[in-house]
Amino acid sequence: MLRVMIVDDDLAILETLQDFIGLLDNLEIVASASSLPQALALLEEIDLDLLITDLHIANESGLILANKFRAKREGGFVIIMTASADPSDQSNALSAGIDIFLSKTSLVTDLIGAIDQAQAAIFQPSTHSLI
Repeated sequence: MLRVMIVDDDLAILETLQDFIGLLDNLEIVASASSLPQALALLEEIDLDLLITDLHIANESGLILANKFRAKREGGFVIIMTASADPSDQSNALSAGIDIFLSKTSLVTDLIGAIDQAQAAIFQPSTHSLI
């Protein structure tokens, strides 16, 4: 079972992601947060395999959370989502080692494929690669 934390400051998106991911097999939502401080505190308390986070959490960066997660959990998988149309956001996230970068405009269809990749990478680490 893949342990997942979801982070988004937009409560409607956070709740939608929780509902959607809750329907998928082999995934367990172990935490969710709507702010970076809340997410960082939860990260200290729980073990997880997959972090799904917004790139821009209020006025803070989801990359901070991703870096803390990676420092704590070697082999953990990070999916960053954003509504931003700034092309530098994607290049900056991927340069920072983010596994998958998704636009919120195509989130549902792309998220299923991204979660499949996360499961493959975590359960078969030798196949882990960046997109």
